[in-house]
Amino acid sequence: MAEARGKFIQFLDADDGLKPAKLELQLRAIGSEVGPALAYCDYYVAREDDLGAELPEYYRSPKLRTPNHLKELAQRWETDLSIPCQCFLFDARLFAQDSIRFDERLPNHEDWDCWMRIFALKPPVCYVDAKLAAYRLHAASLSRDRRRMRRGFLQAIARQRARYGRDGEMRAVLAEKRSEIRRAYRDQTLFQISKRGLQRGWFPIRVTLGAAARTIAPGLVARLKKRRAQRRTAETN
Repeated sequence: MAEARGKFIQFLDADDGLKPAKLELQLRAIGSEVGPALAYCDYYVAREDDLGAELPEYYRSPKLRTPNHLKELAQRWETDLSIPCQCFLFDARLFAQDSIRFDERLPNHEDWDCWMRIFALKPPVCYVDAKLAAYRLHAASLSRDRRRMRRGFLQAIARQRARYGRDGEMRAVLAEKRSEIRRAYRDQTLFQISKRGLQRGWFPIRVTLGAAARTIAPGLVARLKKRRAQRRTAETN
């Protein structure tokens, strides 16, 4: 970032890709905006061995739905929203005016932390509705360290909450996101353990799925038990 000299910044990991028309279309989209702006586009998830082969089952839409982009980025990131870094095209002034950089002290989620700081500047945001970027899915991405990812996201959320010391609304949004991430990673880890246990014959499927259900949806389990008891009572009578 410190070495960048151009008017615009495009991020791209070495193994991902861009469509030839991406920069032209996004420059055209933000060309009429007054002041520093950013553009982002749709993308597709590609196979590890073939950048042209789409994997729609791993796709999560990048499109922001409301005018409050910052709040939406905080609420929906990762659980309902994914914007790979290569989807963006930034006016370089957005990074320069507040010396915004990726926080390398974070073990992960430094991209989300950076985007939150950029969107806090309230720049004009243009969406180009076309799949102009490719995200290559590696096998390692599917078996990443869930505990480390959870810890990194929670650290990033804590840093964002610290930035909004007097903004009660944003602190509340981020607190809810913190709770959501704790639940989401816990549930994913539980299912991974359950699946692994079933594959290795550690415990019966009924025990595994029962434990998962009690953790993920205790209210649903309670209602099912109540209905079962009522049914048994009716049958007895």
